Amino acid sequence: MLRCLIRVLPAAAIIMTLAACSGARVMETVHRHGVPDHFTYAAANRDMTVVLVGNPFPAPEGGLAKAVTKAMSPRGDGLGTRFTTTPGDNAHRNYRIIVAFDPPSSITGRALCEGKGAGGGQANGREMRLHAAFCVSATLLSEASAAMPRPAAPNDPQLARLIYALIWKLIPITDPFENIPDPGNA
Repeated sequence: MLRCLIRVLPAAAIIMTLAACSGARVMETVHRHGVPDHFTYAAANRDMTVVLVGNPFPAPEGGLAKAVTKAMSPRGDGLGTRFTTTPGDNAHRNYRIIVAFDPPSSITGRALCEGKGAGGGQANGREMRLHAAFCVSATLLSEASAAMPRPAAPNDPQLARLIYALIWKLIPITDPFENIPDPGNA
């Protein structure tokens, strides 16, 4: 039997470990150079537009939107970002985070950014899949996918932990490409 051990870790690592212990997992992430800088520019003391694709729950979409944006919010990076599906005038309109629930297996972050994220919300099966993209206009900046045993409702604490872990992977605090040696200078 697999045992999950939690040591003293940064908050994001603890959340990701708890998500992994529950069967939830972030499976894949892809980033372009500069994702944290883009996020800081787009979201510091502003609304960050969140677009949801699909609703795998019988509850109205408002309940899902509230649960998802609430789970994103305690990111704790000190930027004063308000994740919302109804952004105010202070939001940078070209930037958005798209989260697709139970998307087709062929979906890509690029397709989501280009508005080709139709489908989703198919609530059959024991596992719920998510695919998220951070976009500027139709350009993909980063994407991440995750899965978990299907929760019964949008306010499930396991779903909140998975959304939180997914956002940390989608928009890391440090650029994954920083401090990589240039092969030409080796």
